Amino acid sequence: MNEPYFNILIAIVGGALGFGLNWFLAERQERYELRRSIAQMRVEAYKSLWVLCKKRGLIPDELPARAEALWDWYNSGGGLFLSLAASERFFRAVKLMQKEKLSEPELKDILDNLTWLRTEMKYHVGSYTRREKNSHIPDAPANNSFNPTPR
Repeated sequence: MNEPYFNILIAIVGGALGFGLNWFLAERQERYELRRSIAQMRVEAYKSLWVLCKKRGLIPDELPARAEALWDWYNSGGGLFLSLAASERFFRAVKLMQKEKLSEPELKDILDNLTWLRTEMKYHVGSYTRREKNSHIPDAPANNSFNPTPR
């Protein structure tokens, strides 16, 4: 290959790669700064969603009211903080809650989606690592108090 053309080609390729790398790093930095700037708002929104996703109170007669509360949370800005996967789980749970009659598998699906959302929130705020997010922990005590067994 003719050396001047080869040098020009290398310069063009190097320039394009440098531009691409700079653009990629700038995009990552911008995303990081955005996530950092909304972190406290996200935590506050998740605290509200946390209560709405609790397991207790999944009585079929109360589900439409819970669905309405979830929609209010979503439409008042909370939905901005959900990932695509979390949004899909959220919509699936709310849609099922709005049904008039639910089968046992549908009730279980609601519970699974709400539990998944709570785990995802823990991951997003940094309470869980990626590995911990995929772990299963036993259910909490039936009442909301912790009474350890004496040794």
